Amino acid sequence: MTRLNFALLAFSIVLHAPAMNHNLLGPWADPPRCSPPQTPLFAFFNRRNVDFMFRDGGDTVEIWCQAAVRSPALSWTLHHNRLVKPFREGMAEALPGNLFRVEIPTADLKPGFYDVRVRIEGLGFDTIGLFVDPKKGGVQKTPPTGVCTFGWKPDEMPIVDADAYRPGDFDEFWAEALAECRAVPLDLRIEDEPKVFRGAEIDRYNMESAVLPPNFDPEGAKFDEVVSCKVSFAGPDGGRIYAWLARPAAEGRYPALVVYPGAGTGGRPRPLDHARHGYVALDVQVHGLDVECDGSARYPWYNAPLDSYSDQIASPKDLVWFDIYRRAVRAIDAAAALPCVDADRISVCGGSQGGRLSIVVAALDKRVKAAIPCIANSPDMPHLYWTKKCNGETSWWAKAKVSEPLPNPVDGTESYGSFDPAATPEMKVLAYFDPLNFATRATCPVFFNGGLVDPVSPAYSTYAAYLRWGGPDKTFVAVPNHGHDWWPAFDRAAYRWLEGRRY
Repeated sequence: MTRLNFALLAFSIVLHAPAMNHNLLGPWADPPRCSPPQTPLFAFFNRRNVDFMFRDGGDTVEIWCQAAVRSPALSWTLHHNRLVKPFREGMAEALPGNLFRVEIPTADLKPGFYDVRVRIEGLGFDTIGLFVDPKKGGVQKTPPTGVCTFGWKPDEMPIVDADAYRPGDFDEFWAEALAECRAVPLDLRIEDEPKVFRGAEIDRYNMESAVLPPNFDPEGAKFDEVVSCKVSFAGPDGGRIYAWLARPAAEGRYPALVVYPGAGTGGRPRPLDHARHGYVALDVQVHGLDVECDGSARYPWYNAPLDSYSDQIASPKDLVWFDIYRRAVRAIDAAAALPCVDADRISVCGGSQGGRLSIVVAALDKRVKAAIPCIANSPDMPHLYWTKKCNGETSWWAKAKVSEPLPNPVDGTESYGSFDPAATPEMKVLAYFDPLNFATRATCPVFFNGGLVDPVSPAYSTYAAYLRWGGPDKTFVAVPNHGHDWWPAFDRAAYRWLEGRRY
């Protein structure tokens, strides 16, 4: 097992851009904002573990916090990761320079992830016009707050029992599903005239259409000229699967990198930066829509709450995820069939939903030789449901924010670790799609990441998939004080990691 500890990976970050998923459709924002809940008024750090992962234990956890204002005092509360109600609270030790020290005894902490929420005390918010509410205008009436998350003996954290959770026919179900899909000829087609991009043209396209800065990895870029076109191939539902293809312009056979998108039904930009790094890149529209679609398509159980459709679910095949997963695997067939691809060197990557699909495809297709699942969404759904239940949320996909009052929240101390694999009827169906149940089947080398304060893909969720990964060559990059985001330095490290794999 390998691990890589990163401190502050980078500051050039764009809102909600998934890592190693170089293809959000849109311009590079100015300024590129970090995703919430990062709070610029507070800087958290730890002198013992820069990544906030306390794997070896200790008597205390020290969290140091520097506030960006002259702060009389700082209060803190301790929560199980993503829970609203705290189970411990206190006042930080105040030091010169608006610096505060939070000391947390660890004797009663159970292995897992914890949120430390801080609040400035004693500034006189009714009279000081320092904090302005950008939405409502005027003086902010509530104290500024911040949050950081740390892992306490995370390798020992409880995860839902694998045998009790995974359906008994899980392997047979997916083997049959893929065989049915592959019975249809691939029928790979080039859909438009290949287009050449050179040097500054790649940078311009990325800045205007792929939510990327200019060449952020000049040392890793191998080609100054790439070729891109639209391709399609047969889908599992009788339709077509569309993707952007990008490759080095020079003749030859190259390793393939199949890129899976984050959630949403919108269009996809060309993955030119992957091609610049020496890969034949396929960015796949996993909904069977055109890569130039407008994002208006909506699907039950994807764009709407699952529990509102529960009475319509007769089989896991009724869920939109059934064909999304099969389209994602079908993209491996397409990559392997391309004459410019070395079919013995196929990797997968993606952020958020794309991270989820990277885990799934690596498990279902052993031709995948390496995986980079970033900020992977929805592993360990029983824990996700437990979190919502503790927060008093009554709907499976409730959208309440942690700052909103919720009915009867609990701090989770008594029930922590008791993640019921059959807590709801939906859980039995979703178990066929939970990345956690695929991770144990995946054996290729893997390079995970996770933003520790990510509210979309919580730390306990992404780390559970990492712990369950079936192969020995696995790395988890914990990114402290950041959420559902993209980090240039991570992608640079991921490219070097791929190059170091002997596959």
